[in-house]
Parts: sequence; structure tokens; C-alpha cells
Amino acid sequence: MNSKSICRLLALLTAALAACSEPSEVYYTTRYEVTAIEAAVSVTEETPTEPTDPENPGTELGDGSDGEGTGGSDNTGSGSGSGGSDGSEGSARTGGGSGSDGSDGSEGSEGGEGTEGGEGTEGGEGSATPLADAIRAAVLASAPVQVGGSYTLDYVEYNGGRLTVRPTADGEALSGAFVKLPGSTDITLYYGGDQERRCTLSYYTDAEGQRLARFGEDLTEQFRALYPDADIQSVVRYEQTSHIYY
Repeated sequence: MNSKSICRLLALLTAALAACSEPSEVYYTTRYEVTAIEAAVSVTEETPTEPTDPENPGTELGDGSDGEGTGGSDNTGSGSGSGGSDGSEGSARTGGGSGSDGSDGSEGSEGGEGTEGGEGTEGGEGSATPLADAIRAAVLASAPVQVGGSYTLDYVEYNGGRLTVRPTADGEALSGAFVKLPGSTDITLYYGGDQERRCTLSYYTDAEGQRLARFGEDLTEQFRALYPDADIQSVVRYEQTSHIYY
């Protein structure tokens, strides 16, 4: 048994013990309410690519329509539009916070005039390629906890305890367990029967200068499997919370 398997076994054992603990044994509780969701995507792709079924690489997952799709505008959202380079890197966001104005439009091609930048969307950055747009939209839409939802962590052991997840503000609570070693920023969440999520705790700075906690989840491999022909460098979902980061 390799070291990775041993660590996973220990994590599962800790989670099982935490789930069986009595409420009186809880010695610390902390709650993270999600206030915004961001998608940071870095991808090199000039044209949109249909997602493929990872189990059948030759099969494209279309949208079910036979007609041709409509093309997007050259410069959407706030932040920078395409600068002419192959790659794109930026983030999209849903939730609270003030929006920013759009940047200047991209320069027109030879013989044509440049397009003007539109007004920025709330909290998001500009997109450079249709594929990056598609990935960002999928990341935000598939977030297991939406704005208004929350994570409640009841520590019953030094390295973990019981977990309660509310996918939305009024959603049904899901019970599970979590594992987080002291001093580590890595946290593993187990809930909903078969959900296992490996996240990283970091912080962002709000408008008042406060450092608030956020959950980061690396989805790069998942989207590489969906788009095997695309050069995807990284896809990370960030769930910003109102919890003070210590």
C-alpha cells in the first residue's frame, strides 16, 4: 500500500469517527456562508470545442440541436477583451460585490474599425475565447454550493469532525464529515452519500480591506477530460465567504 492510499484510508477513518461522535463532544464550530463564486480559467483555444464523453472519446456531447450556433461578440463582460494572443486567462464571478466598468474595445483587424468596450458585468472579467466562456459558465452553474449556501464545521477531533452543507440558503441540509490537519490549508469534504471534494482554504480581500476565507477547488483534470483537444492550463472554482480568515 503506497503513502497516498494510506493517507486516504486515514482520512476516511477520521471522517467516519467524526460522523459517529456525539454532539456533546463538539469543542469548536465554524460556519462559512458563500457570498460569491468565481471561475478562474486559463486555456489556449481559438475556436469552441464540443465537450466529449470521457468514456467514449470519439463521441461529442452536443446541445441536442441540429442548427448552427450563433457566434459571440468579440469583447464581452468587464475587464480586458482579447489582445490577440493565443491564450486567455481570467475569471468570471457570480454573487455580491460591485461590478467594474468594461475596458476599452479591442483593436479592429486591418481594414475595419475597432469595437467599443461594453459596460462591465458584475465582478467578472472579460473573456478571450468562446471555449473559455463555456468553461466558466459550466464551472459557475455546477457549483455544489450556491450564493447564500453554507458550510458548517463541527470539530470533534483535532483534525476533523462533522460537516453540514446547505447547497442554497433555503436548501435541505446535507450531513457528512470533513478532514483538515492543523496548520494545513487543505480540507477534504465528504457529504451527500458519494461527494468527496478536495479544497484549499485561502483568502481574498473585500472592499473594506478585510481578509475573508474562500474555498478553492481545482477542476483542471475534469475539464481536460471533457475537452481533450483543448490546451487547458488550469480551471479553479473559488467560493468566497463572509468568514474572517485567520
